[in-house]
Amino acid sequence: LDELPVQFTFQVEGDKAIEITEVQTTCGCLKAKADKKVYQSGEKGVIDCVFSIGSFEGEHIKSLYVITSEEENGRIPLKVTFNVPLLFEIEPQQQKWKVGEPAVAKKVSFKVLYKDPVEILELTSSREAFTAEFKEIKKGREYEIMITPSDTSKPMLGALSIVTNCPIERHKKKLVFFSITRR
Repeated sequence: LDELPVQFTFQVEGDKAIEITEVQTTCGCLKAKADKKVYQSGEKGVIDCVFSIGSFEGEHIKSLYVITSEEENGRIPLKVTFNVPLLFEIEPQQQKWKVGEPAVAKKVSFKVLYKDPVEILELTSSREAFTAEFKEIKKGREYEIMITPSDTSKPMLGALSIVTNCPIERHKKKLVFFSITRR
């Protein structure tokens, strides 16, 4: 599923026709349009919206505005909430060391929430100074990832790419961040 459709239905109140001149969205991930431009008094209409999921996960609230020919209340705000199920639980999302701290391995928990088991295939660090390895705790469901800096003498930022066999293409790769920060 790459898109989530939503419909807003409405009915024109009052004694005159309303023209919808535009439907504005606040995010490139949301497209919206009215089923026509002019609605007579008492007539029902529909605003069709499509949310492009991309790599979004969790709950997202998006806004849009229906712009009408009305002088008063000519900009009508609408909000829509999308809940995209999480496929993975990664804790913590960022592992941290302080400059001068012992260069010991720190753990990241990787749990599969997807309906089917998912395997970790590969870990790739964006920094040569950091290595990572994983251990399967529960087949296809739970992993322990250990990230280790070679030394902590200077500040550094990086990311660990976790490549999986997830059947959903946009979720095959997940990132965990790491840093060495000044005290």
